[in-house]
Amino acid sequence: MKITGEVRWTINGLTFTPRLVILLESIARLGKLQAAIAVAGLSYRHAWGLLDEAAQTLGEPLVIPRQGLGMQLSPMAERLLAGLVDAAGPLAAPIHEAENRLREALVDPDAHQAQPNVSLYASADLALAQFCNKHFSPEQLTLDCHASLDALAALRGKRCDLATFHLPAHPAASTVIRQLRTWLQLPGMRVAQLFARSIGLMVAATNPHHIRQLDDLIRPEIRFVNRPRTAASRLSLDFFLAQHKLKGSAISGYHDERPSQLAVATAIRQGQADAGWGNQALALAQELTFIPLYHEHFYLAARAATLRLAHVQSLLKTFHHTSFKHSINAFPGYHVTHTLSWQSGRELSPQFS
Repeated sequence: MKITGEVRWTINGLTFTPRLVILLESIARLGKLQAAIAVAGLSYRHAWGLLDEAAQTLGEPLVIPRQGLGMQLSPMAERLLAGLVDAAGPLAAPIHEAENRLREALVDPDAHQAQPNVSLYASADLALAQFCNKHFSPEQLTLDCHASLDALAALRGKRCDLATFHLPAHPAASTVIRQLRTWLQLPGMRVAQLFARSIGLMVAATNPHHIRQLDDLIRPEIRFVNRPRTAASRLSLDFFLAQHKLKGSAISGYHDERPSQLAVATAIRQGQADAGWGNQALALAQELTFIPLYHEHFYLAARAATLRLAHVQSLLKTFHHTSFKHSINAFPGYHVTHTLSWQSGRELSPQFS
């Protein structure tokens, strides 16, 4: 039985509904009003009505045009969103407990009680998907593929129980972590490293353009395919481009976005592009040449209250078995060194070992 409680804040008579909060979060993540409206499930007119009403009530606009195309939150809206997220954090555990108590009250004591399902929003990772499909039934775990920032936003909105994201294994990766701070710094957020994997460039099987490094991407004849701004792969690529003092605008196809790494690999395999950012196992599975450049760490995230639930604890025990380590390490470029060790999302720092 699906039961969800929520908190609504009222400021000067204006109620900040969950959809308005999701709209603000999506504008902050995507930088495009139309895309944010689609995520929030609102009509264009309704979305502008919410933003106008809020601006009139608070005396300041919530969104302002960005240089070039798109929209961004105003400084006041950024403070407001951070405050709403921070204020909601301490309430997550009691709300979750209240949901469980209401659920228990509605259950027929004479009826068979099946173990609740766990919902995981995760990147489309071959190794993780194979392990989950082998060890969990659909009744135990629902695995949905989403870009990392979208998965973390869903976790914050309590639309899933667990979420994944990945970060470069690099000492300067704090610049990427800062882009995830809205979700990682949510009170009660816990994260644990699942595994490390090799990342780099996926190119055609014969590598006809002799691509060897990131700098080759700015060659005019190279056609690139990218991931959306909400994907951790995109954050990682932008991070390493900055490390090499390269600009995305100099890459042909930088704005050609595909919904998954698999879609990127497919475009390369079908000759629609020459290169894309991805991981080694996927490249080999799609019969592409892989050019390893770096490593990244793949994380699991959850609310502390969720981790205390018996059926979640039971499921997570599987990730401590040696079968998990053997299964993941069997994939090229993957490595598991230890079992899950949970820490506060606020304390997450770059790892480069």
